[in-house]
Amino acid sequence: MALALAAPLAGQVRLDHRDAAHRQAINALNRILTANEKPPSVLACRIDPIAPSLGFDLRLWAGYLAAIPAREFSGQGASAVTAMLRIDPIEPPGQSVYLGRKLNIPAIPATVPRRTYISAAGGFSLGAGRYRASVVLADANGRVCLKQWNIKAKPGRGGVSLLAPGAVASSSGTWTGFRSPTGKAGARRATILIDAYPVYRRRHVANLSWRDRMTLLNVLNSVLSQSGFDGARVIAFDLGRRQVVFDEPAFQPASFDPLADALAKVNLATIDYSTLSHGPSERQFLASLVRGVAAAESPGQVIFLSPQRPSPLRAGPRDDSVWEGIPRPVLFSLLPRPVAEGPVADFARSGRARVFNIYLPSDLAPAVRRLTADPP
Repeated sequence: MALALAAPLAGQVRLDHRDAAHRQAINALNRILTANEKPPSVLACRIDPIAPSLGFDLRLWAGYLAAIPAREFSGQGASAVTAMLRIDPIEPPGQSVYLGRKLNIPAIPATVPRRTYISAAGGFSLGAGRYRASVVLADANGRVCLKQWNIKAKPGRGGVSLLAPGAVASSSGTWTGFRSPTGKAGARRATILIDAYPVYRRRHVANLSWRDRMTLLNVLNSVLSQSGFDGARVIAFDLGRRQVVFDEPAFQPASFDPLADALAKVNLATIDYSTLSHGPSERQFLASLVRGVAAAESPGQVIFLSPQRPSPLRAGPRDDSVWEGIPRPVLFSLLPRPVAEGPVADFARSGRARVFNIYLPSDLAPAVRRLTADPP
């Protein structure tokens, strides 16, 4: 049974019965879930649920991690897998919510190592309550991988949750856009620089986990939603490789998906030796980044979103002239141990940055309110 969306999706979207292609995919998914027998062709995969936890946008979010053996596509050209989610609110009862996306699979050689996997992840936000989640992965040949599980979502600390009990939403973000036209007189703009680095400690770090990416997106969502800015440029950078991986001068709600895809592609496993030995130092790269921001028209408030990092490998000389003409920057340090430190924090402090240490999701909203009430 084919399960497909008509157009490639860069990110996960909520499916709408009123859209013909979405309705066709929803009906196909429901037929798979209600069938009493196994699908005629099985796609080998492993799907592990992610238990609900309170995000930095003060929403409960849950999800799944999927691993497909690369040999399932060996010897084929580039292909795709459709990932579909159905979430059924049980208590309180509610209407089923459908989410979907298309996962692009690169061309896989005819022979691949046995333990080589194609990884994917997805998720959603939800209010307190009980739910039944169903995930189906299907390829163009009709092969299907299915996983179902029950979810019990408890209210966050202090009963905090931005979604009503039984409510389900896509995990891309709740920000709906700037309230005021960007070009109006006295408009407040911001340039937000995101350090694409893991928020949560792991023994082996090859990329940003789904939880890392969602945390960075959640923090950005909260800053955009609550800061009162009228426009923003958002830049994401890979400090290890000295690369900008995303740059959107006029960030909008639709920009979350390409940003999420850019963060998913960050490779932290290897760094070119020439970059480490002969390339710019970490501080020099950050300085060039800020100089580029200063040269842009109306950069506004410069805000760093940075997880805790180890000490720099090559800090490089300090040059405070980089901050000339730029308002006092702001640093949101995520899960510092015990205070913000590392190359990004050190660089921001060289500009006399206001530092907000975010230890818990509940710390973020007060920090953003302080920034809004008392701009630097």
